[in-house]
Amino acid sequence: MKSFRLAIFTAMAALASVSAALAAPATVTTNVNVRSGPNAKGVIDVLRAGTRIDAQCDGSGWCQVSYGSVSGWVSGDYVVFDGQTQPPRPQPQPVPVPVPGNGGGWFPGNPGPGNGGGWNPGNGNGGWNPGWPQPPRPQPQPPRPQPPVYEDAGACFFSERNMRGRSFCLDQGETMDSLPRGWNDAIRSVQVFGGARVDLCSDQFQYGACVTLRSDTPRLRGQIDSQASSVDVY
Repeated sequence: MKSFRLAIFTAMAALASVSAALAAPATVTTNVNVRSGPNAKGVIDVLRAGTRIDAQCDGSGWCQVSYGSVSGWVSGDYVVFDGQTQPPRPQPQPVPVPVPGNGGGWFPGNPGPGNGGGWNPGNGNGGWNPGWPQPPRPQPQPPRPQPPVYEDAGACFFSERNMRGRSFCLDQGETMDSLPRGWNDAIRSVQVFGGARVDLCSDQFQYGACVTLRSDTPRLRGQIDSQASSVDVY
């Protein structure tokens, strides 16, 4: 029996060493929940955007990560490995601007059939184009800052009023009977989206003084401001 247990322990150690060898340095691109397993509802920690991790991803869309003494699973959509770049966002295309006097007229000095040195029939205002310069085309504007990517329904919790400071998010249907490290008695504002509702309670396991939120709350009030110890999103 002892030899059988020793064989099992040796096999587990070998698997752990192989998993560690396959992990690679990476970075999370946004604030993301760390879960106890792939597709698991349980949230064990929250990683902030830019945190360095060791990650190993599979074809399911989830990555097993480790950092410090913590290990868990995060969505592969928010993990970028060293040397890998994020796909660029699509840029707006310039809108074509009509040229005044361009149609049904004479276009001197521009070779090409129907486009210069001849008559261009049926193309507009029947006027003469004396070679006016085209107005400059509008230049694409820099992309506006995009809000954080959230799932369809849920809530995000912030350490400062007006949805500022540190944050973590939960999907609709998730419950935290006790908040992650650093978050007990720290929530000061809540963003609610997708029709979800939120119960904040001053004690663990949804006991104590509780309040129900149905919309964004930039300033928590009363006994729940900086006093929440458990959360239910439904």
